Amino acid sequence: MNQNFQGDIAIITISELPKDITMSRIPDEGVVCATGEVTGHKHLLVADEPALVEVGKNAAGFWLKVLAGANASLVHEEHATQAIPAGFHFIGRQVEYDELGEKKVAD
Repeated sequence: MNQNFQGDIAIITISELPKDITMSRIPDEGVVCATGEVTGHKHLLVADEPALVEVGKNAAGFWLKVLAGANASLVHEEHATQAIPAGFHFIGRQVEYDELGEKKVAD
């Protein structure tokens, strides 16, 4: 499992998508995966070939299918752009765990 991070967002390569996720072609303008609570900046998922990239969403986060020959990226005003290669990926908020429970990482 490959993991990359962009601020408070985790990008995790997975072997297959969940069966209950409805996928659709990524819009040309991209998909906002998260908005920073402090700055209001957006983590925007974009594709160089939108017809070859599908995205789905559930309560856990976003699910991504990038077909061979396409590239996707997660862009943000304050963080380095994260390239997302062909394959299946989960994109969601990082979570910290301690003795009191869990909390989302704030950007």
